[in-house]
Amino acid sequence: MNTLKVTITRGDDKEFLLKFFDELNEPLNIRDNYDSLFLDISSRPDRQTEEFKFNLGFGMSFVDNHIIKVSLNYNQTQFLYQKTYWGDLKAIKNAVVTTFFRIEFNVIQSTTKI
Repeated sequence: MNTLKVTITRGDDKEFLLKFFDELNEPLNIRDNYDSLFLDISSRPDRQTEEFKFNLGFGMSFVDNHIIKVSLNYNQTQFLYQKTYWGDLKAIKNAVVTTFFRIEFNVIQSTTKI
């Protein structure tokens, strides 16, 4: 499984975009081709502990048919105490779950707010 690495600073807001393309480098219509999308952020790489559970409307939104925005706010990142968290981006279509890839969140534990 492919892994995307994202750096987060604890106590800060973080947003990033996920863009989907097919084998021919054409935009892949995620919005209309799947019933549901979700991302569970876990404190363990080997099983889902569901520290946070994101889905469309809660932490995830469409920017375009092939672009998803993932948003973590200040309150959520405050709970990220460990150095690393993992999340598998999954989609459901006709009751079949497909894992697209894993996101590894590297957490910087200190920040200065002025």
